[in-house]
Amino acid sequence: MHRTLVGTLAAIALASVSSAALAADMAPPEPAPSWSGIYLGAGGGFQWGDLDVESSGCRLLYDYEGSYCDPYHSYSREFQDRDSSPVGVVQGGYDLQIGQYFVTGSYVSWTFGDSLGSDHKRYFDDDGVYGKWSSQVQDMLTVAGRQGFLPMPNLMIYGLAGWSWANIDHHFKIDCDECSEPIAKLGDSFNANGVTVGLGAEYKWTDYLSLRGEYRFTNLDNVSDHRYFSFEEDDHFARSKANINVQQVLLTLNWRFGNLGLPF
Repeated sequence: MHRTLVGTLAAIALASVSSAALAADMAPPEPAPSWSGIYLGAGGGFQWGDLDVESSGCRLLYDYEGSYCDPYHSYSREFQDRDSSPVGVVQGGYDLQIGQYFVTGSYVSWTFGDSLGSDHKRYFDDDGVYGKWSSQVQDMLTVAGRQGFLPMPNLMIYGLAGWSWANIDHHFKIDCDECSEPIAKLGDSFNANGVTVGLGAEYKWTDYLSLRGEYRFTNLDNVSDHRYFSFEEDDHFARSKANINVQQVLLTLNWRFGNLGLPF
């Protein structure tokens, strides 16, 4: 009986020593990579602009109630164009990982490159009077937030929503073949803004480097202008407006710096 008890205790002690030695030989598990931190990125892509331009005008007639359009001297023109161009992008932002599967963050980006636009010329009558339209979309600044899901520790799928500002040149000129100077000029350089939404995916190669692919859709406010002018001793009225949507597909390389010791 005494011999059996001693043998059992010896076996338990040997098993404990073996387990401790095995645990000492095993390397501790690597910590899961965190998405929290500051990042800067740069890249490029492609963009499409959908431009809807509407212009109308007329000679003004007057009665005791005021002015109205002469139905026999009126015009209306509509143009729907799509233009595309390459685009560059620089951006910076901050992400915060929440638990194992979720990331929230915000960022600022600036896209630049060839402008999106269209040009048209149409004659109004047989006297050589014509209209010339030009609309151009230039650089765009976007401030957005994003919400992401991590199906894998190094892969984030996310949606984004924000606000964008773009430089717009919208011009409408009424001229004639025999005129020494334009009859009337409308439009100017504007700053249009509107909502931006999109989807994207980002993959972390290392704790300091990630690759992001992103699609954005931006609806810019209508750009509009109107003008009263005189031509051949008659008063005239003209109006021109443009509605602009911009789609972008962007690929960026991002450098991640962690929290840099800041109390985020």
